[in-house]
Amino acid sequence: MGYLVVALIVIGSAIAAIPAINYTSPMTAISLEAAMCAFLLMSISLLMATRIKVLEYLFGGLDRLYVAHRRIGYLILVLILVHYIYTPNFTGLFQNKELNELAKLTGYYTFFALCALIVFSIVKKIPFLKFQFPYHIWYATHRFIGFAFLAIAFHQFFVKKPFDQTETIAYILNFASLVGIVSYAYTQSISHFKKKSYRIVAVEKHAAATVITAVPTGRRLKLRAGQFIIAHIRRRGLREPHPFTVSRIAADGSLTISVKPLGDYTRRLRENLHAGDILRVEGGYGHFHFGRGGAQQIWIAGGIGVTPFAAMAADLQQYPQISVTMIYCVRDVGEAIYQDLFRALDEKLENFRFILHASNDSGRLDAEKLKELAHVKPGQADFWFCGPAPLRQALVRGLAKIGEKPRRIRFEQFEFR
Repeated sequence: MGYLVVALIVIGSAIAAIPAINYTSPMTAISLEAAMCAFLLMSISLLMATRIKVLEYLFGGLDRLYVAHRRIGYLILVLILVHYIYTPNFTGLFQNKELNELAKLTGYYTFFALCALIVFSIVKKIPFLKFQFPYHIWYATHRFIGFAFLAIAFHQFFVKKPFDQTETIAYILNFASLVGIVSYAYTQSISHFKKKSYRIVAVEKHAAATVITAVPTGRRLKLRAGQFIIAHIRRRGLREPHPFTVSRIAADGSLTISVKPLGDYTRRLRENLHAGDILRVEGGYGHFHFGRGGAQQIWIAGGIGVTPFAAMAADLQQYPQISVTMIYCVRDVGEAIYQDLFRALDEKLENFRFILHASNDSGRLDAEKLKELAHVKPGQADFWFCGPAPLRQALVRGLAKIGEKPRRIRFEQFEFR
């Protein structure tokens, strides 16, 4: 639905621009259309970064909203390259010669800066090398895209163009400028006021994860099992916001997150976080909840992907009509967190079956083993997955080959850059 709305906005605006540029040459018209569509998409991209709920629902979850945000970035890059390669050539309107020249220069230099920022946002690591750009550098540079938009907004308003401010497309572009500028101001300032403060009361260091429990110091978040939060720590070196799935939601408002020490930030978190530190959070986000599924479900957790299932399993007793087989995949039994919770729920609930699958002992989980372990036929069940994408893809392909393609496949695209 979200992609359709974006497409309708951009295509409708492109059509609205035709009367204003129809006297120009075909190459100039293409260049101008590309520039205007890129500007609209930049405005939409900045609006997406606000994480407002209506956009999350349109795209089916914040994870998919960010995937769309990234794909729009690719399209913006292509469109501004088209505008640069096919330089417009027309007899246009001057509002003020000095401003027109300044706008032209601003657009010229911002083009290179914007290309560099978009490419840096897309490229996570240098090809053929193990070096990966640190998240905090990516996050810091990504914020400059808002300044680039301000420069492009100045460029589009004051540069010489083949139409005046009374044309429909001019109103559309000026409104897009307003939306983009307000969205950027919101993400950089006002959005911080919607964050809630939680005080960390426990930090448990397990072999495979750091388990953090925090209690609200004021108003609590509205969270649902399976959702995630955007959080940062009020401590030097830990202020970058990151997404974390909530693995436990208590009646008193406290929450628990489990963090695998995979990168620089999560390792620093494990080493430097202490009880008493303040966690600043916003959310909950995501639509990963089994209540939206069918009566027969198979849950597959891979490694730290177990976190949403911990909260979901605790919530399962409220859904007696849903029968679940959960398979938790780890390399070694010692890496498994929350297994005591799952085993206790297995004994307590008739509609929940828990299986711990350690690849060091039983080999890698494949479609045949999944069919053997599950208490329901995979082809008659909904498939809920959280873990490494290669495992999910291998299982889905394998199940299709043996004629057991799941009824629905649900997973989160949990990568924000």
